[in-house]
Amino acid sequence: TISNVGSAYDTTTSKFTAPYDGVYWFSTVSKVLSTSTAAVKPALYKNGADTKILGYSDGEEKEAAPITAVLSLTQGDEITIVNQNADDDISSFANGYHTHFEGFLLTRT
Repeated sequence: TISNVGSAYDTTTSKFTAPYDGVYWFSTVSKVLSTSTAAVKPALYKNGADTKILGYSDGEEKEAAPITAVLSLTQGDEITIVNQNADDDISSFANGYHTHFEGFLLTRT
């Protein structure tokens, strides 16, 4: 973790928890590191439910699967990124992926 202002991102669970009611901007890129890695289909989940906002990479080496979203959240809502195409943990270099995640509050509501 390079920056975690406000500690809203939990590095242990890989969950972002909204500290305030508001509109948030999120971006993530899951990158396949080698051709031995399966396709990746990262999806943005809110409170454990699929938002249907997703990216896709067919597994080509160094191919990226980006997602960008603006969401209205209530304090305590949780955001996670899940790989819907495999059981692999897409936040792990060991599984052949590199994942970047960022988000911030645009405005309180």
